[in-house]
Amino acid sequence: MPFTPEQVRQQVAAITASEGFVASQRSRRLLEFLTNETLAGRGDRLKGFYIACEFLGRGVDFDPLVDPIVRIEMGKLRRALEHYYLTAGRKDSLRVELAKGNYQPQFCGALETPVSEDTAPAQDGQPLLGRASVVIRCTGPQAAGVADDFAGGLAHQLAALLNRLDDVYVLSPDLEDAASARFLLTASVRGDSQRLRVAVQLEDRLRGLQVWADTYTEAANDLFALEDELARRIVNRIADPNAGEMFRALGGSAEGAQAPSPEAIVARFNTEHMRRLNDSAWQREARESLEALVAAQPAFAAARAALSKALHDAFLLGEADHDAMQRALDHATEAVRLEPESQHALAALTNACIALGQNDRALQAIERSVRLNQTGHSARAIAAVKLIMLGEAERAEALLAECAKSPGDASPVIGVGLALLAWFRGDYAGALAAVSRDLLASNFWGGLVLTVSLAECGELAAARRSLSSTLAINPAFARAPARYLAVSLYRRDWQARLLAALEKAGLPREPAG
Repeated sequence: MPFTPEQVRQQVAAITASEGFVASQRSRRLLEFLTNETLAGRGDRLKGFYIACEFLGRGVDFDPLVDPIVRIEMGKLRRALEHYYLTAGRKDSLRVELAKGNYQPQFCGALETPVSEDTAPAQDGQPLLGRASVVIRCTGPQAAGVADDFAGGLAHQLAALLNRLDDVYVLSPDLEDAASARFLLTASVRGDSQRLRVAVQLEDRLRGLQVWADTYTEAANDLFALEDELARRIVNRIADPNAGEMFRALGGSAEGAQAPSPEAIVARFNTEHMRRLNDSAWQREARESLEALVAAQPAFAAARAALSKALHDAFLLGEADHDAMQRALDHATEAVRLEPESQHALAALTNACIALGQNDRALQAIERSVRLNQTGHSARAIAAVKLIMLGEAERAEALLAECAKSPGDASPVIGVGLALLAWFRGDYAGALAAVSRDLLASNFWGGLVLTVSLAECGELAAARRSLSSTLAINPAFARAPARYLAVSLYRRDWQARLLAALEKAGLPREPAG
């Protein structure tokens, strides 16, 4: 159905003026800019460089590989439009569409892009558009003052950080559909110009459970810096892509459910698959569920990324062949195409590329992930460990040093990375000092580096105990340790050193052939 330029402008004006269009002023102006350029016949110019220079004010030296601002802003606008047409704009006759990978808007009739029952507005706490939906409420004392001002700033920073995540959708507490949000994040601020106490809790409204709570007491010296720091720490805790409390809760709702939601299936896998690495039945069931989910919803990027990881796990353990690993790469590649800023998709692509020996491509995916994630120290520490696996020790060390600057929410994976660096450099005592003994219960690489460090320091009895605990996490490693390390580590000399140290700790030599 063709529309006149005037009809298009009227629709865009209605969108940007609507309370149902949950977007920043920059996103509203961006929509107007894209529309005006398209109607003026310059739609073919709407590429990343053009938008960065003409709309965002970047210079001619703008490099989209270094500065992801265009992808981030377009992702925000795309999600805001999706949300608008699922709620306030459901009955609009003209739709403004931004297809993935395309910055030129399309103007079409509602019947040309029907909204199916599967994409109807979220109800009863179900996630919206494949993401964890959350409402944020930050409050201070009724009287105006430092605490009240801080609460408002903290709410803004929390929303800004969460909105950058592909797996999370922030709903305004003032809109009618706020009641549909799965999670409620509240922060109560008290204090004065000297000290502030912030009590935070996350509620799973579908299950009626408080899934996390914490209290922060901080000096009120630099309020702006404190807003940034607390918001980052809270977001890291609740929305970490691998172990965030929201995704743990989503995954938990899949346990025992007769028909778990697609989001719950993905969240359950992402938060559980490393812990269940040795559970072949669980892994097989997860792969089958994800295969079915991808077949039913091929544009669900998070499901493709999870399926890629599941196939990689099977390949790593010798339960899948090279063809399955190639399928893992194909799924990861498509997931990144669908959601270019998704940490899950980039992690899946990194794993697949490392396993298939495509190391340059793996490095590109890691660096892209790091550039997009400036706050999540757990994900950045994992990226550093993968850099070590690829032999990029100096880059990994610099990244780990950045992560370690914020001890308040430091990831234990930082210790694993530092220990691996020390071990490969021959500093076995330093490796022992860096790795946390507490990681033995959950982290295979943490247990591995502890084992080989003890062995090289001559503590063989302790090394044997550590090896036993490590193999309990991942018994499949003992069946083919050389293959496992060959898939995971780029440098063959490092593979040989690890195998020699593991033999000292009591790991039987792998039969030849």
